[in-house]
Parts: sequence; C-alpha cells; structure tokens
Amino acid sequence: MPDAPTAQTDARTRGRRENFPVLSWLVPRRLQPAYAAVYRFCRAADDAADRPGDPAENLQRLAELRAGVASLYGGLPGRAADRAVFGPLGAAVRGFGLPRAAFDDLLDAFEQDQRQSHYATWEDLLGYCRRSADPVGRLVLKIHGVEDAERLALSDATCTALQLTNNLQDLRPDLLTLGRSYLPEDVANRHGLDPRALAAAIRRDAGSDAAACRACPPVAGAELRALAAPLAATVADLAARARALFEAGSALPARLPPRAARPVAAFGLAGAAVLRRVAEAGPGLARRRPPPPRGALAVALLKARFTPHGKGSP
Repeated sequence: MPDAPTAQTDARTRGRRENFPVLSWLVPRRLQPAYAAVYRFCRAADDAADRPGDPAENLQRLAELRAGVASLYGGLPGRAADRAVFGPLGAAVRGFGLPRAAFDDLLDAFEQDQRQSHYATWEDLLGYCRRSADPVGRLVLKIHGVEDAERLALSDATCTALQLTNNLQDLRPDLLTLGRSYLPEDVANRHGLDPRALAAAIRRDAGSDAAACRACPPVAGAELRALAAPLAATVADLAARARALFEAGSALPARLPPRAARPVAAFGLAGAAVLRRVAEAGPGLARRRPPPPRGALAVALLKARFTPHGKGSP
C-alpha cells in the first residue's frame, strides 16, 4: 500500500490524465490524434518532472525528452524507448507545423521545477507560467490554424489562470511530495504570511497525521490555525488574480471557429469552476487538496458544447 505522499501523487496524476479523455468529445475527430500527441508529450514530461526523489534523475529524463525534440525537428530518428511519444508527435508536427519553441519552453519549465522550489515575486511566478502553461494553449490553437498575436494573448491569459489554479489546488501535495511552493513571497508577505513557515507547518502537520499520535499535543494543528488568516488572505488575493485572467481569456471562444471554440471554452469554464472550489477552501488548502467539483465541471462541459463562437467551419 502506498504511503500518504505517494497516494497523493497518484491521485493528482490520475486526475490530470482524465482531462484529455473527458474533453476529447468536443474535439473534431480528425484533430484528436494531434491533441493526443501533444497531451502524451506533456504527460511524459510531467511524469519525469514530478517524480519524488533525486532531481538529477528527473533532469536526465527531461534531457532525453529534449534530445527527442531536437531529433524530431532535425529529421533524425529518436530513441526507440520514446517512439510512443515522438512517433505520433512527429505526425502532428508535420501535419500542423507545430513550433519547436513551445516544446522547448515546456521543458524549460519542467527543468526549472527541479532547480527552484520557491518564488520571490509575482512576476517570477508569471514567468514560470509563461513557460509551463501558455505553450500548451498555443499548440492547441496552432492545431486549429490560429496563430495571430491577439488570440494567442487571450489563450495565454486562460492558460496562466489554469496554472495558477492548479498551483493553489495542489498547495499541500506539492509541498509534501515535491518540496515546492508556488505562493509568491511578495504577495504572501503583503498579507503577513511567510511561505517557508507555512511549508514547515504543513510538513509537521503531515508528520503528526502519519504518526497518528492522538495523545501528542496538537502543535502542528495549532501552527496551521495561527497561519489561517494570512493564508486565507493570500489565497483570496491569488484567486482574484487568476479569476481576472480567466475573465480576460473568456473573450477567446467567440473569436474562434466552432471546432476550436468548444474545447477552448471547456478548458476555461472547467478551470474557473475548479478555481471557485479552491477559493472556497481558502486556508483549508493547507490541510487537504479540495476534490474536483464534478457537478460544476459537467455543467462547464455542456456550456462549452453550446458556447458562442466566431465564423468558420465546424
């Protein structure tokens, strides 16, 4: 039976892997292989980056994926072990002209995760999001033949909001399993919160839970209660920033043909639903990862199916 951190990691992985199958019915059949190829690459890189243990081993696996990207764009055969990833991805790259820079940016972000565990400023965190999330949206739009600066900027807003939402949702498991905090220190400090003190309190809380020491003084629980007010204010601040980005990006589907508008709208609507659940959890994020709002997600998918869109072929 896996220990608590492993179980948390497995739960997060299962949840992320469900995203593409759930959304695939909104994607035209002829585009589904390209979506799946991009998803498979992101999944492989995410698995490499989020393995608890030695960051050097993770960096080695990411270097292998980077070499695969270089081989793909250089017209050279890659490693046989990576054929399941790069075979379909090569077809997508050739068929849709997917830009290499997007894959390089994603790998840069995953490598950054191995070297950086805290963020000093909001701008630093946005820089990470520009590499870790925005390229995915740009690849999706490229599959649909969209590459103008105005619509790419709207996509970036939605993708950054999705990344910020995920960071908040996974606040506790990211700290416990990966030793990472995505609470920017300048924002947290403004509300009287020290993210490093919060991280230490969460680790002690997890340790006391694992020991099941009911007779011990609830020191860790008291620490988290003392941090609840500044954490609540920090979460509310970051959630408001993510909400503003979702609202900015919500203009995108109406400027896309229906075949692109539906999946893009689904990502935004579903992300906004998760953000509402995260914002409601507030300081409770330090104790547990909130479950996905399945009812709200179903409504978001239905709304996406009938979302207003621009002109173009279905």
